[in-house]
Amino acid sequence: MVYQMHRDNEEYFRFGRCLSNLHFHRAIELIYCINTPKPIIIRGEELTLEEGELLFVPPLVPHMYPAIKTHKSLCVVMPVAYSDIFDKELADKTIEKLVINNKDIAADIYSHMCMLENCEMPLLKQSLYTYILAMCIKTLPLIKTGEKAKTDFSAEVLIYIENHHKEKLTSKSVSKALGYNPCYFSSLFNQSFKCSFNTYLSIVRINKAISMLGKYPTAEIAEKTGFSNMQSFYQNFKKLTGMSPQEYISKS
Repeated sequence: MVYQMHRDNEEYFRFGRCLSNLHFHRAIELIYCINTPKPIIIRGEELTLEEGELLFVPPLVPHMYPAIKTHKSLCVVMPVAYSDIFDKELADKTIEKLVINNKDIAADIYSHMCMLENCEMPLLKQSLYTYILAMCIKTLPLIKTGEKAKTDFSAEVLIYIENHHKEKLTSKSVSKALGYNPCYFSSLFNQSFKCSFNTYLSIVRINKAISMLGKYPTAEIAEKTGFSNMQSFYQNFKKLTGMSPQEYISKS
């Protein structure tokens, strides 16, 4: 599972097949199925997005889109500022069901999504995003969870790791930097990310390393991504990709 921080720094609008590995980000993502039902994996569950339905992906929710050759959809990733608006609107609630099945409402939201393409008027674009978000919140069923603090925690930790992954990080050092009790931090991290702190940190570092392959010597990549030695770098790379850096380059 990969935290795609670049999604939090840019808008995204694309018609196409819409495919990806398991990932998450703070930005809200919308998928409208134009034709051919689309399998989706979200919140650890498998579902099918039917033609004319719309998927709403809240901040920090892991999701994955397997490839379907004849599928076509519209994918929009909203500016991350709307995630803050979303969090304030929901407070201690969460969306119970992430698919809008009402095809009239979904089509209306889709028409406003389409208007974002090549929209160069900031005020109009802001109005479109606001309408789209408001309609999704109004339409999708909400339940009270009392888990607002967990979402805030997730965002805080993700941003810290992204900004400090080159440093010597441990669960204890990060918990101290963010003002958490170490035991509580570890427990909350495991609940939020479904893996240990060390595992997630390795995933972040290896994904950074993959983007550098072929551009820098392997030893320099290991240093730039925060690994203390080459053995640790090679072991983690092999564990997460199933091959060595050299094998990965040759198959790319």
